Formats: sequence, C-alpha cells, structure tokens
Amino acid sequence: MGIQQRGFPALGILDRSGKAYVKISAPCLASSQAPDYPDVVPFAKTLVAANLERMLWATNWPHPDSARTPGRKATDIAPLLRIDDGRVFNQLAVWVPDGAQRKTILVENPARIYGF
Repeated sequence: MGIQQRGFPALGILDRSGKAYVKISAPCLASSQAPDYPDVVPFAKTLVAANLERMLWATNWPHPDSARTPGRKATDIAPLLRIDDGRVFNQLAVWVPDGAQRKTILVENPARIYGF
C-alpha cells in the first residue's frame, strides 16, 4: 500500500497545514522488516518533505507491546518489545540525509516547542 494507503495523505495535509506536529518514531509499529525497516523510508521522507518545521523524532521507549495476542487479556502486563534504539536512531540519517534538516528535527523543533 505504501504512502497511498488510507489515512496517510490526511496526515500529510495536517503536516503541511502547520496545525499538527508529527513524530517520526517507532518504525517497528508500521513495519515487519526489522531491524532497519526499509519500508518506512518513503513514509518518513514524505512527512519531512511536507513540513520540516513540524517534525519531531523520538525513540518511543520503553516500547510497550499493545498487540492483540491470543490468550492475553487487555489487563495483562505484556513484555516490552526488544528494540535497538541506537540502530533505529541511525535510520534517521537514511530518512533525513541532510544534516541541517536532522538538526531541525532533533534540536530546533523541540527547543521551540518545549521552550528550552
């Protein structure tokens, strides 16, 4: 389905409008192609291109597992997903090859939003 899948274009519209912030994180939730999640690249690049000034990055740590699993009740404590955050962080350079743009996502945007 890719970036044409239902709902994704609406996210791009919100991003471009400047009325929403988009956090690019947790590729494990959108992909089964661990550990580098190559199928996430077009999504990240599309969102960054839509409005760099509204992008944030995060690890999504501690990686809760909210998947529906046979035999697991909604009230059960599920084990956390084992994700290599360093490896996922290294993918940011694939998603956003330009160093100045990565600085905007990692430093400037959070500083503006959170006032530090």
